[in-house]
Amino acid sequence: MQLDTNTRGLWRAFMPFFLSICSVQLLLQTDLVMVSVLSEQATSAYAIPIRVAMVEMIVMVALGSVASVSISKVREQGRAATVAYHFLLIGAVCGLLMVPVGLIAYPQLALWISGDAEVGALAARALFWFALAAPFRMTAHIAVMALHARGDGAWVVRWRLIEVGVNAVLNGVLMFALDFGFEGCFIATLMVMMFSCVWSVSRLYRHVGIPSSLPSWDDAFAVLKNAGWEGKRMLSSQLFALVGLMLFASSWIAPVELARLSAHSAGTALAVFVFLPLLALMRCLAFFLAPMTPQAIQHVLTGLFKWGVPLSVLAGVTLYLGGDSLGQWLYNQAEGARWWSALIVMVSLSLPLRYLNTLQRGALQAHQKFSTVAVIDTVSTWVIGLPLIVAGIYLDQPVLAFGYILLPELLICLWLVRRMKGLVLSKETARVGEAIP
Repeated sequence: MQLDTNTRGLWRAFMPFFLSICSVQLLLQTDLVMVSVLSEQATSAYAIPIRVAMVEMIVMVALGSVASVSISKVREQGRAATVAYHFLLIGAVCGLLMVPVGLIAYPQLALWISGDAEVGALAARALFWFALAAPFRMTAHIAVMALHARGDGAWVVRWRLIEVGVNAVLNGVLMFALDFGFEGCFIATLMVMMFSCVWSVSRLYRHVGIPSSLPSWDDAFAVLKNAGWEGKRMLSSQLFALVGLMLFASSWIAPVELARLSAHSAGTALAVFVFLPLLALMRCLAFFLAPMTPQAIQHVLTGLFKWGVPLSVLAGVTLYLGGDSLGQWLYNQAEGARWWSALIVMVSLSLPLRYLNTLQRGALQAHQKFSTVAVIDTVSTWVIGLPLIVAGIYLDQPVLAFGYILLPELLICLWLVRRMKGLVLSKETARVGEAIP
């Protein structure tokens, strides 16, 4: 069996996109390693800015996702420059609005959530520089997503790796040579974000040209509407993760059990790692499929189904067979721990479903159905997932508690299959649903 041209093109777009995401994590890890040299307080303080700026991060990612789809969709219509400019301008404005919010609110939030006066003070000082970087961070992310959508992912990966090196050098100079300490890390990040903004925007305009008009209010509203739905979906996911952690850690429902909390915490880290390629695939699919004809979309999804479902089943089986050993070796889970074993079963069984849902979510977002994906994800997570956690903890049934990983995905799959086939009836998306067996 051979991959068709479109499917091969998707994988050529996916690998740079996935590597780009990984390179961002590499930059963060570089920061963390260098900060850890300073003190334990500095290491603890490093994670606080991401926590207090959760809303900003969600807005940034949502705008970037919608931008990649919109710019890709008009690729052949000669409107890419105008659409790109609309998104960059809206992103810059959102980033500028975040600056005063960050300068005023972030330091207070850092002091409130830190639980340690010295850690809170360190984070509060660093958040001044973090807040100043918001417009550059927002604009650069949108431009980078647009570059991926334009097929320039290989250059983005090269630039990301340069960023990692430049950031490490600036960290060394500012933190240690110039004795800025912990703040030096965030000053370096600000400088890197400025460089990244200039590079990514200028390279994007090499692709699409210079725009000839400002965005209309209708265009801006459409952008913010789609980004709002995607942002709500992401915020719901983050809040659900927080509520889930609180339930597994608290004694509100059942006495505290360390094995239960340990399995949930370690399992969450494992799930993020396992599901990261699927998240990258969904984002990549959304902008890759956007400009295609229904027939081409059908071929791509059918090819991905035939190749990907067996591989996802194989991955699930491998994880199931090696789950207990992985838990003991990497996460210090006791042999035969029932909470950990139940989690591994749920993650393993959910992998093929999540892969199929990834294809469907990506296809729907390619048609700018961000609201559809947001509604079904949010409703299924809270209406089905939350009661499962509560019932499982109360009844001391690990499989039931961790059923929130599997059962919502099963129902989402059934609903999305029906939704995708329903698109067949619309003229502009005829035959797209046939790709979902």
